[in-house]
Amino acid sequence: MTSSELAIHLGARVWFIDRHRPLLFWAQIAFFAVGAFFYIGGITEPGVFKEATWGSLAYERDASFWGAVNAISAFITALGLVRPVKNKMIAVGAVLQIMQFSAIATSCIAYGGDIGIGMYAAVFAILHCKIAYEAVKGL
Repeated sequence: MTSSELAIHLGARVWFIDRHRPLLFWAQIAFFAVGAFFYIGGITEPGVFKEATWGSLAYERDASFWGAVNAISAFITALGLVRPVKNKMIAVGAVLQIMQFSAIATSCIAYGGDIGIGMYAAVFAILHCKIAYEAVKGL
């Protein structure tokens, strides 16, 4: 039995980031890859991402902008998750992702985009709120 399992068994509160660090790290790597694909796609094929999908608010910026924000913030968060855990880097990256996912969700839901994509972005914004909260709490 590991120390985390023992602490859970004994009823102690285990820190969210420490407990789920490997999963969170690989999720950030996936966000980085998606952001990089959006960045490359936005540069090589301008206009391929449609306003009907993303909404008029998000369409005011190029897809390469949204991809770069996603890739950079995921990279910062992933670097913070590498041991030793760096809470400031996690908090900064998570807050950038909260702003980006909130803007995408708002654009998709309220400005004529696809509501399904907006709901996914909203879920990711909420997840990063939890990550940012735990990182700030650990400072």
